[in-house]
Amino acid sequence: MHPSPVRRTRRGFTLIELLVVIAIIAILMGLLLPAIQKVRAAAARAKCQNNLKQMGLGFHNHEDARRKLPQAGSVGTFYANQGGSWGYSWMVHLLPYIEQEGLWDFLTRQAVSTIPTGTVDPNLNEMGYNNANNNAMILGQPIPIYQCPSAAYPPKVGSRMVADYAVITGCINDPTNFTPSADFTGSYGISSASGAMYQQFALSIAGIKDGSSNTILVAEVSNGYKETSTSGLVDVRPGGQYGWTMGAANVWNSSDNRGMNWTTVRYPVNYSGTPIQTSAAAGGSGIMTNGPGANTPISSTHPSGANVLMGDGSVRYLANNMSTVILGRLACAADGLPVGSPD
Repeated sequence: MHPSPVRRTRRGFTLIELLVVIAIIAILMGLLLPAIQKVRAAAARAKCQNNLKQMGLGFHNHEDARRKLPQAGSVGTFYANQGGSWGYSWMVHLLPYIEQEGLWDFLTRQAVSTIPTGTVDPNLNEMGYNNANNNAMILGQPIPIYQCPSAAYPPKVGSRMVADYAVITGCINDPTNFTPSADFTGSYGISSASGAMYQQFALSIAGIKDGSSNTILVAEVSNGYKETSTSGLVDVRPGGQYGWTMGAANVWNSSDNRGMNWTTVRYPVNYSGTPIQTSAAAGGSGIMTNGPGANTPISSTHPSGANVLMGDGSVRYLANNMSTVILGRLACAADGLPVGSPD
């Protein structure tokens, strides 16, 4: 007779062993998740920087073609019943230089088709940012390089796409080109034309007397604004409910002094606190809420700072603790003051 085979019992995990394995996995996940989050944050910051670099190429291509930078905001020359007197933002004028010729051609073709021949240069003027012909095309139209992947708010407000970047028009205390009359109503903050671009105004790269590497053209405005320690974040992107296409108004200094999609430096990077000036026109909640105001802070959700585009096409990361004096001097194009000098 053959001996009967030996039976082997299969041993499973004990409860203690299973708990140890789960604990090890939890520890590994705890170690890996922050690293993954840091990688994602670094990738989003790099994408944001690339957006600004692409805009920088567009600015320089615009300057090569037109001998100057685009205006921060143009006005609507032919605007009767076509969106009021509001014209286009710098982002619209940049379209043909950032591989968006199709959208630019559509907008200018619609303008020319309803205006008598010879009365408008479609490259410089338009009927208004909000005319009926253009609405079907621009409402909800995303331009990827105008959106920061880390923005605190979705790209759409209502039916309009809002950009996460704004032109810097200068700082409020620049002695060379301060524009106090732009604070006509006392409702929307203080605007200055001391930067490289402003309403119906733009320098050439060579015209930036402080040096293109010392002057900010565009900055992030992709984070919310926290007015007090108890309040939540408020979306204060300068395009507001009007979107990335809206520029400036013919009625400037008469009844409505808001400039859309640009900002004048008045506060530190990622400023959080009570605005210096409050506004009844902004619902009583400050000049940066529901205006939008002229002094929306440079902001981002990136760690401890925000990206900016300089006049030479380079991108810099400005820290939250940067001196407002230095920040103001970087915002001005011709104040003649050294960037790093004290008050």
